[in-house]
Amino acid sequence: MTGTIPDSIGMMTSLTYLSLQGNVLEGQIPDVFGQLSALENLDLRLNQLNGSLPVSLLSITNLTLILSSNHITSLPCAGNIQSLFIDNNPL
Repeated sequence: MTGTIPDSIGMMTSLTYLSLQGNVLEGQIPDVFGQLSALENLDLRLNQLNGSLPVSLLSITNLTLILSSNHITSLPCAGNIQSLFIDNNPL
């Protein structure tokens, strides 16, 4: 999978696990992830995602978020995230 993460992912409201690791995804992480209130594990490591995390993503309760090896440059307050992996980013 290449390009940006499609906004249509926000329509999968029952999704609990999503792994998009090791693709050539680029751009910022879209706000639509905040609509996935059932999400427990989001693995976006080993891509080319950049910018800051959307605040809406941080409102998901008990989320394990894996962002290792991207180009994330800033993080807002961690909110409700249970586990956050951000190694190998230019923070």
